[in-house]
Amino acid sequence: MEKKTYIKLSVILIVLATILRFAFALTYAVSGDACWHLSAAKFMATENKIPVFENIGRMQPFWPPPLFHFASAFLYKLTAPISMNLADLSLKLASPIFGTLSVIILFFI
Repeated sequence: MEKKTYIKLSVILIVLATILRFAFALTYAVSGDACWHLSAAKFMATENKIPVFENIGRMQPFWPPPLFHFASAFLYKLTAPISMNLADLSLKLASPIFGTLSVIILFFI
């Protein structure tokens, strides 16, 4: 097979995986650890600070690296003035959006 065929197949695979990922993300109910991470991102967006010892679902201090939470809080702040339902949806779709963008960037690299 030549290089163009591999590129075409790779793009098709990325598009299909992206469609599946967003379809699954739109149909599941957030629970478990994802619920805590989204609560932390929502807290960061509304309070404009990192939760250190605030009780946002766990009795332990905030410990994870906050890059995902910063990005999710940014999406929440962008969409909250439009609609609270859209803001909650943006929190739910933060992981598929950034994951898909990462795959696309790695493909080009």
